[in-house]
Amino acid sequence: MRQFDQTRILHLREKLKADDSILRVLEEGIAPVRAHYRIPETGIATWGGFYACPTHSVVLEFDIENPHAYRCPVDGEIFTGEPYEGAWWRHLNSANATACHYAALRYLLLSEAEDLQLARQILVDYATRYPGYEVHGGIPYNNPGKANAQTLCDAMWLRQLAAGYDIVRDALSEQDRTLIDRDLLRCGADFLITQRSNQIHNHECIADSAIAVIGLLLGEEKYLRFGLDEPYGLQYQLTHGTLDDGFW
Repeated sequence: MRQFDQTRILHLREKLKADDSILRVLEEGIAPVRAHYRIPETGIATWGGFYACPTHSVVLEFDIENPHAYRCPVDGEIFTGEPYEGAWWRHLNSANATACHYAALRYLLLSEAEDLQLARQILVDYATRYPGYEVHGGIPYNNPGKANAQTLCDAMWLRQLAAGYDIVRDALSEQDRTLIDRDLLRCGADFLITQRSNQIHNHECIADSAIAVIGLLLGEEKYLRFGLDEPYGLQYQLTHGTLDDGFW
C-alpha cells in the first residue's frame, strides 16, 4: 500500500476510538451505492454540467434510486430525458468511485468484510466493462472520455478508484488484481495518454496526476515518467504554468 504504512494505520485506528465521526462521513458516501448498486453496462455518461435546472441554474437533485427523473431543488420541477439522463450517469460514476474509496478506507479502519466486498465489486465490475466503453464526448474544448464524456472526468474517476484499490489490493485474489491492473488501470492510463493535450491547463494537470498515480500504484515507470517528467507533464506544468508571484 502506498498511502498508509502500518504505523499510520494504527494511529488512525487509535484516533477512531476517541472520535468516530469520520465513520458517519464514510457511510454517507457508501450507503446509497450499497443499497442501490448499479454499474453502467456501456459508456453512456455525458457531461455533469448538463445536470442543472435551466430556469434556476442550480444542480438537480441526484437520486440514485431513479435514473429517469431529476428534481429541481428550488421549485420541485421534474426533468426527464436528455441532456439530463446522460449527466445522471456521470454523477453515478462519481458516486461509485467515492463509494469504492470510502469503503476501502472503512475497511482499513474496521476490517469489515462487507466494505472489502463492496470496494472489490465496484473495481471488478468497472474493469470488466471499461475496455468495451466507446470513446465519446463532443463537449467543446474537451477531449473525449470512455466511462465519461471528457478526459478530465475519466481522470478524476480513475484517480479515486485507484485510491480505493491501493488500500484493498493486497486483500484481493491474484485473478482480481490481474483484471483490475490490466483492464481498468492500465487501460485507463493508456487512454488518458492518447488524449492529453499539449497545453498548460488544469485539465492536463489532473490527467497527468491520474497517470502518475496509476504508475506509482502498479510500479510502472512509463506511466510515472509520462505523468511527471514528459513535456506537459506535472513538472512542466509547475515550471511553466506558475507566474513569478506564485499564482497559477
